[in-house]
Amino acid sequence: MPRASTITEILIECGTGPQQKRRAITYLREGRTILELTGADVLERARRVAGALNARDIRPGDRVMLMLPSPPDFVDAFCGAI
Repeated sequence: MPRASTITEILIECGTGPQQKRRAITYLREGRTILELTGADVLERARRVAGALNARDIRPGDRVMLMLPSPPDFVDAFCGAI
């Protein structure tokens, strides 16, 4: 199987492949873990954002601006927008 060559392909591969249950992202605040996400978690959250964008008639190729208060929200929105 060819290796992923785009961010979208990497998200899908990490969220559905054999490593989907491995930790993909760890968020820290003041040195303490506040949230850990697996590859499957990241993909699910990205798909949720993509669905919300689609419901607002935002389509592939449209431009979006991301301004979010926390890193987890930003990563969800970024991954969902791509």
